[in-house]
Amino acid sequence: MVYPIVEVDTTVPPVSACDPIANVQVTTSGTSATVTWDGFPHYSRVLLRYGKRAQPQSQWTEIDVTGNTLYTLADLQPVSFYSVTLKAECDTSKKETPWSEPVTFYVGTDTAGGGTEGIEGGETLLSRLTFLQPNPARDEVTVTSSFNLTAIDIWTADGVMVYHGERSGHDTSVDVSWLRAGTYIVTIHTHNGTTHKRLLIAR
Repeated sequence: MVYPIVEVDTTVPPVSACDPIANVQVTTSGTSATVTWDGFPHYSRVLLRYGKRAQPQSQWTEIDVTGNTLYTLADLQPVSFYSVTLKAECDTSKKETPWSEPVTFYVGTDTAGGGTEGIEGGETLLSRLTFLQPNPARDEVTVTSSFNLTAIDIWTADGVMVYHGERSGHDTSVDVSWLRAGTYIVTIHTHNGTTHKRLLIAR
């Protein structure tokens, strides 16, 4: 029996191209935000750029974070949307990656009683006495507060306002049947300050 000769390709695959930075994630706590990302051994330099979402990137703050895959941004301005992006230089090719797709995050506060807690932080009196139900919601959500309501805003996770309505009294309902499934930020304005609640729309 004659067996065919099979040629095995022994070519060593080329060194990876200058891979863009991936898996950028942000975790917020109060007025700080911790940014994490994937790193590669051939990155010789990594730059992080962040700023308010409404500002052009040319005005954002740029930081050299070479050698890290985690960086904490401190003393951010409350009740603001920020964005962050990263790029790297590769020692194998001396090329630079493009800036990664910006990740937008929200730094929230609750101003009633002078509090400065974010959505994920401790509750103030206003936050404790203001309710958003049901949550998750499908068609309608009801806002109830011990404080007199003045307005309701709904924001997408990337900082786009999709709803604004003037309100009065201590409870109101908002039609959310037209919103896509996902997480939103509801800003609840009262005569005693402003609080923020996360709202999950389920379909």
